[in-house]
Amino acid sequence: MRRAGPVRAPDPKQRWLTFVHNHAKVIVACDFFVVITATFRTLYVFVLMDVGTRRILHHNVTAHPTAEWTLQQFRETLPGDHPYRFVLHDRDSIFSQELDKAVAQLGVRVLRTPVRAPMANAFCERLGGSLRRECLDFLIPINERHLRMIVKAWGIHYNRGRPHSSLGPDIPEPSQESVPASDHRHSCPPGIHPRQSAIGKHTMPAGPKIVSGWTKRRGSTFRFRTKLHTTIWPANRPSASIRFYPMRPAGSWPLISTRKVGSATPTPFELPARKML
Repeated sequence: MRRAGPVRAPDPKQRWLTFVHNHAKVIVACDFFVVITATFRTLYVFVLMDVGTRRILHHNVTAHPTAEWTLQQFRETLPGDHPYRFVLHDRDSIFSQELDKAVAQLGVRVLRTPVRAPMANAFCERLGGSLRRECLDFLIPINERHLRMIVKAWGIHYNRGRPHSSLGPDIPEPSQESVPASDHRHSCPPGIHPRQSAIGKHTMPAGPKIVSGWTKRRGSTFRFRTKLHTTIWPANRPSASIRFYPMRPAGSWPLISTRKVGSATPTPFELPARKML
């Protein structure tokens, strides 16, 4: 029987998902995963992850998980100056009340998921599924040491090379905090010139001028015209100041007529015969 008094209606804006989204950067989620070896031994993988960045903070493998062993993993993950406030785990028998009290002494508050509600800890559940689908479904560990090496190698890939759609997509441990801003969506940021010259290994200076002309090529039974783009570079360029990039089929070089910058009449000249690659 309910006690007499007003009944508090649940606020739909203050659900569990809302709480996790608001405090994701200070929540550490953990869980155990069962792995069967090639000799049919049962091993347990313990993983702690940062919910905000999806980064794997710590992982270890054991054949006999106990409360003392689990507490040691928390001590290695949460040092004295950690920024976290909450630890999330399920209602497994390993997470006893004594273990929760010892973990609370590390400066965090322990949060237990509801009964038979694995979606409350969906981040670690998804991590275990990714570990199985991407790694353990293709590689069977031989023993505990082998499994520890596998999880360590896959954890590096998960943190530094695997994109996450919830992050942008991005990776949990990016190589740089931010990308230099650019004024145009198709140009490189100032000071970055990835294109290199075909002659020499120096970087081309910025600000070339493109001058267009027409070429004429005589074939055996037909005649056609193709477009020729002339790139005029600054005078301080170490190589030739005029470079030609003809867009035409392979064959010998024809008689090319191009127009100089500031000149109204074309200047013909003959290029040596060569084959296009």
